[in-house]
Amino acid sequence: MQPYFFPYVGYFQMIKYVDLFIFYNDVNFIERGWINRNNILTDKGKTRITIPLRKASSNKIIKDVEVLNSEKQYWNVLKTIKLNYSKAPFYPHVFPLLEEVFNSKESDTIDKLARKGIEVTMDYLGIDTELVFSSEIDYCRTNSKVEKLIDIANKTDADTVIFPHGSKQLYSDIDFEKNNIKSLAITPQFTPYRQVSSDTRFVEGLSMIDLLMNLSTEHINEILDDIAFTRLDE
Repeated sequence: MQPYFFPYVGYFQMIKYVDLFIFYNDVNFIERGWINRNNILTDKGKTRITIPLRKASSNKIIKDVEVLNSEKQYWNVLKTIKLNYSKAPFYPHVFPLLEEVFNSKESDTIDKLARKGIEVTMDYLGIDTELVFSSEIDYCRTNSKVEKLIDIANKTDADTVIFPHGSKQLYSDIDFEKNNIKSLAITPQFTPYRQVSSDTRFVEGLSMIDLLMNLSTEHINEILDDIAFTRLDE
């Protein structure tokens, strides 16, 4: 998966389920995607927060896209989170973790910032899945998109590849079966929970920040374990 900034619950369900999670950081940046932005909940409803980047474009590789972490806009993201979640039950535990991510001196590119946020969340939830950047793997980068994934799977001794549900439109089980690799797609289950910034209507698919602020680690892990799988071609 491309590295995302505090992604939604389905992303973390994949992370928790697998043995090795690979951040696909040596492919082209996706403009207006989820790499540097996500949704939180405010008194106005679902609201997007965006990490400012330096000259980001689809012509750049993700790992080369720099974060403007010295800009006011960058720190306004943290301020927005604080203003809207300060009354959430787990705010005292979670906000310092967000500050750690935003203050990280090593997170000067968006892939590193996204990974830092995910690592901090994993530590908080007690998830010990191994993480790696695809740029650290010696695979053939001139292959087709399917061949690249098969090569990565072979180089990491994987017997099963887990995809997000949206990948069912892009890949087929047959592509992997003929290479002795099993493929599965995960379907996230948006289990309702109490959200401090909402009315009685549950808003699903928000950044993990919303779950962290509102729920205990035990409750979040129960939600992460509530997953379903299908084959890609089903």
